[in-house]
Amino acid sequence: AAVAEEEAAHRTLLEARLRYEKSQKRFDSEHQEALKRAAAAVAEEEAGHRALLGARLRYEESQKRFESEHEEVRKRAAAVAEEEAAHRTLLEARLRYEKSQKRFDSEHQEALKRVAAAVA
Repeated sequence: AAVAEEEAAHRTLLEARLRYEKSQKRFDSEHQEALKRAAAAVAEEEAGHRALLGARLRYEESQKRFESEHEEVRKRAAAVAEEEAAHRTLLEARLRYEKSQKRFDSEHQEALKRVAAAVA
C-alpha cells in the first residue's frame, strides 16, 4: 500500500510538472507574441513619426518658396507702381508743355497780328 501511495504521489508530481511546463511554454509563447506586437507598434510609431517629420520639412520648404515668390511679386508690383508713377509724371509734364505751347502759339499769333496791324 505504501508503494502504491508513493507511486500515486510520484504520478501526481509528474502531472503537476507537466502542467507547469505546458504553462511555462504557453507563457513564453504569449510573451514572445507580446514582444513582437510591441516591437511592431514601436516600428509603426517610428514610421509615423518619420512621415510627420518628412511632411513638416516639405511644408517648411513650401512655406519658404511661397514667401520667396511672394517677395518677388511684391517687388515686381512695387516696380510696376513706380513705373506707372513715372509715366503719369511724364504725361502730366507733357500736358503742361502742350498747354504752354498753345499759350505761346496763341500769344505769338496775337503779337504777329498786332505787328501786322501796326505796320499796315
